[in-house]
Order: sequence, then C-alpha cells, then structure tokens
Amino acid sequence: MRKIYEIKDESLIENILEDAEYGTLAICSDSKPYSLPLNFVAINKEIFFHGGKKGKKINIIKNNNSASFSVVESYSLLPSYFSTDTGNASPATHMFKSVIIDGEIEFVEDYEQKSNGLAFLMQKYQKEGGYKSLNDAIYKKIINAT
Repeated sequence: MRKIYEIKDESLIENILEDAEYGTLAICSDSKPYSLPLNFVAINKEIFFHGGKKGKKINIIKNNNSASFSVVESYSLLPSYFSTDTGNASPATHMFKSVIIDGEIEFVEDYEQKSNGLAFLMQKYQKEGGYKSLNDAIYKKIINAT
C-alpha cells in the first residue's frame, strides 16, 4: 500500500489552486454522480466558477448543493521499468499533488460580487489583459445572465 501525504501548508495549497488550469466539480443527483471540468478561481478560500442560469449542472445544484472539487498538479509518470527490469508492472506510479475541497455551492446573485468573481477569472486566465474592465456597461447583460 502506498503512503499518502496530506498537504497542510496553506500557501502551497493556494499555489496549486492558482496554477491549476481547471478543476473538476463533482456533484450528485438521485444517487448518480456527475463530474465536470471547470475554469475556476480561488478567492479568500472560496472557489468561484461561472455558468449559465440553466442546464444540468444548475438543476443538480438546486436539488443538492453538496459538492467536491479537485485539482491535480502532475509531476511525473514513473514506468515500472524505472525501478525493475523483471517485467513486474507493480512499481509503476505517478507523482502528483492534488487539492480536494468538499463543501456546499452557493449561487452568487449580487451583481458586484459576480462582476468581481468574473474579473478574477479573467485575471487568472488572461493575465496579459487586452479586454475592457468588467465594470464596463457592455458586460451588464452577460453578468446578469451568469
């Protein structure tokens, strides 16, 4: 059995969340799991993601807001022949760091909080800028529909 090490360093957890390109949201409806990859941003120890106001994800969350969210930072796949030349597959392993967060999903209805969350998402995924501030009136309809 492999030994699993728990990451407890808050700054390391924050760095993993900041560097991750996407995370996987796991939710459940009628005892059936549903998971989906999402763009996200961590703000003040909360995970923010966006989506439309309708669809499968929203329907499930409205009925059961419990969720698990995970991200993985991969380092190296070690093939079995790295440590043995016997042909034994058992030594094969994968080195990675992961963060798993369990909690409850809340819908953000406040316009300013939505705008702020979306601005953080843009800062994470388009660091170079090149877009109008989310305070611009051109986004009002989109933000209200999110």
